[in-house]
Amino acid sequence: MTEVSSEVSNPPKKKFALHGERQDINVKQIKPGKSRGRKVFKNIQQLMDSIQQHGLINPITVSPLDDPPDSFILVAGERRLRALMMLGHTMIPCHVVRNVTSQMKKCIELEENIQREGLEWDEENELRRQIDELRKEIEGPEWTQEDTGKLFNEPKSTVSGKIKFAKDMLERPDLAMEVKGLPEAVAKRIFKQKLEAERLERLKDQGKITLNTDLRLGDCILELKTLANESIDLILTDPPFANPEIEKNVGKVRGTELSYTAILKPSDNLDRETFRETMKAVVPELARVLKPSRYFFIFFAFEEFEFLKKLLKANGLIPEFRPAIWDKGKTTSSFKGYSLAACYEPILYGQKPPRERRMSVPAKEILTYAPIHAKDKIHPFEKPLSLLEFLIKTTTNGTEVVLDPFAGSASVLKAAKNCGRSAIGIEKDEDRFKAAQVGLILMDKE
Repeated sequence: MTEVSSEVSNPPKKKFALHGERQDINVKQIKPGKSRGRKVFKNIQQLMDSIQQHGLINPITVSPLDDPPDSFILVAGERRLRALMMLGHTMIPCHVVRNVTSQMKKCIELEENIQREGLEWDEENELRRQIDELRKEIEGPEWTQEDTGKLFNEPKSTVSGKIKFAKDMLERPDLAMEVKGLPEAVAKRIFKQKLEAERLERLKDQGKITLNTDLRLGDCILELKTLANESIDLILTDPPFANPEIEKNVGKVRGTELSYTAILKPSDNLDRETFRETMKAVVPELARVLKPSRYFFIFFAFEEFEFLKKLLKANGLIPEFRPAIWDKGKTTSSFKGYSLAACYEPILYGQKPPRERRMSVPAKEILTYAPIHAKDKIHPFEKPLSLLEFLIKTTTNGTEVVLDPFAGSASVLKAAKNCGRSAIGIEKDEDRFKAAQVGLILMDKE
């Protein structure tokens, strides 16, 4: 038989300390047990190849059973046991521990399982929670989350946050299912937003708070019809882009900065036909409600530049020949060697005739503002307040009214408030509306 070995690539971190002796045991004497945590065994062929090449340095852990005699219950190492059996080994190298309680067995198993490859972050967090609770039961009140953190070389603040999130997800399996599969930071933010939205909804129902009435829930095509003619001083909006690259990656996680693709909703990036039909219905209403000589700014995808310019002109608006450019100061796509990396978004802008009002500052077409970090966004396409505030201050005065018919996270409303302006926002998606309301109400409290 090959000299016994272990999974060299992932040496175990500090585990539950149990004394025992080394012993080779016939595989027929080892019972896996009925309540083991691991159900799926990934990369077992890779482990078998490693055992054949290097041997198994770390034996499996077993504990003697009274019935039947000369039998053992598997405590830790089921993946290694299965790999050895598939390789035809009949005598298995074991670490035999005695006088082990069921709690201690479970804790050993959990601490080993968390070292395995291929676990999702929510699985790891749940294992941390279970290990922390078991250790407290076994060790007593002197065991702290700082001790749990040391098991995994993590600071107390990190492990405490992960354990708390695991508890929250356990209490709300409905929300847990909604965020499962997202990057952990994004999932945590969305989970928190949904809980806060529910809390505010309860307070509203109890009459303890009033939702921000500047933000309206509804279809902008219908809601715009309720606004009076020439009642708006600035239109500043970011409609769905109809971007084929975004559409191609909806639902995919592409790293921290591009994790927004995993949480996109159908209304966030319409297909081209739906986008154009929507804008054909919206633009006439925007032209109707905008005051003469007032400005509009529309974020857009370059593929729709000519379409939007013609549509605006057909409704009596005057778009500028060139778009303004929001320079993000960083690349937003990886460089693949065939073309320059993307780092900006265009903004189609102009006025309703006559062209009498001037901008308040001699601004340039290229506007450099850092984007919001992915972990801080309420909406995947949220624009920085500093950029929106600049556009508002440059083209409006006093308490004039700003309109955003595609409100999303309500950033335009927040920016308008910061500038001392009034604002009206319209958002169709109820989840986005609730998340935006959370932000507006918290802003009012500051």
